[in-house]
Amino acid sequence: MGLSQEKLAEGLGITFQQVQKYERGSNRISASRLFNTAKLLAVPVAYFFEGAESDQTINPLEVSGGVASEFPEDLLNRKETLSLLRYYYSIPDQNLRQRFTDLLKGVTRAEPRG
Repeated sequence: MGLSQEKLAEGLGITFQQVQKYERGSNRISASRLFNTAKLLAVPVAYFFEGAESDQTINPLEVSGGVASEFPEDLLNRKETLSLLRYYYSIPDQNLRQRFTDLLKGVTRAEPRG
């Protein structure tokens, strides 16, 4: 990807040695660290699973409350969704992100005015 292990480690806030342990598989990588790594490398998280076989496909919308029928099947692959996620996670303050989430919940529950 054109990024050295040293720069990757710096971007993730970890040591170069830790990146090497992840690469060798001697240490497991957390989901959040994998997400941040994908973000730094400008690749989707699925990039790290290319070639992995799966017996079944899991729809995350079904797992998260059984509301998949309310959303388009390709929702998580849309540019708009990915853009929204990038902007959301670029908000450095976790409390501000939560307030934004609360705002969105409130807006979606609001009755349309006419």
